[in-house]
Amino acid sequence: MNRIGSYTFSIEAGDVDIFGKYPLPVLVRKMLDCAGYHADERGWGLRHLNAGNCSWVLARAAIELENFPEIYDQIVIQTWVEDLNKHFSTRNFSFQNQKGEILGYARTVWSMIDLNTRKAVDLTVVSDISNHKVDKECPIDKPGKIGIVSCEPEYFHDVKYSDLDINGHVNTCKYVEHIINLFSSGIEQIVVLKRFDVTFLSESKLGDRLHFHRATASDHETQIEITGHNSRSICRAKITFKK
Repeated sequence: MNRIGSYTFSIEAGDVDIFGKYPLPVLVRKMLDCAGYHADERGWGLRHLNAGNCSWVLARAAIELENFPEIYDQIVIQTWVEDLNKHFSTRNFSFQNQKGEILGYARTVWSMIDLNTRKAVDLTVVSDISNHKVDKECPIDKPGKIGIVSCEPEYFHDVKYSDLDINGHVNTCKYVEHIINLFSSGIEQIVVLKRFDVTFLSESKLGDRLHFHRATASDHETQIEITGHNSRSICRAKITFKK
């Protein structure tokens, strides 16, 4: 079996935003779907891990785009495992249109948790993963460190049913969706998004209240921190816009 997974999706009218572009939350969802397909086809996807009461959890991600996919186009997402150690697995992605033009890349870092204890599992015990590592170029920087955002929150959200995923905590795509929605008053910024970094620090579950803090680091960079009860840091993100 090819170590690189390749998956093609048609972009329909219901997929795109007001600009006719594939919005970042949908792109992230498709990206994570492809990670799931790739792992499942090789025997270490969710259906296999859940049988042993374990699951994959996204720890960090960085997505860098030259252009967003557009309505009625097709997007080809390739994914491969770059490396693996006891604690983390790194998985990369490329995004192409139907002409074969590269739209962007992504780097992601994953851990595996025991669903009862919510603690990390030794990834080296899933020995087959190491046989699928690929030395393939992914020409973007790894997910960077994102600092604390100390300003007062500007938005609140109470976690509801539709925010949750199979692991019982808020879905990655929902965090991305809420973060992007912070820019609704300057919506034209979304189409010049260059890079999105995100780090997950703790879980949020049904009924939790999320506090969204935003700080402008420069003319083209914004940092966001999501906190919960007692200012517990849940997620931090950094968005870089094209100059």
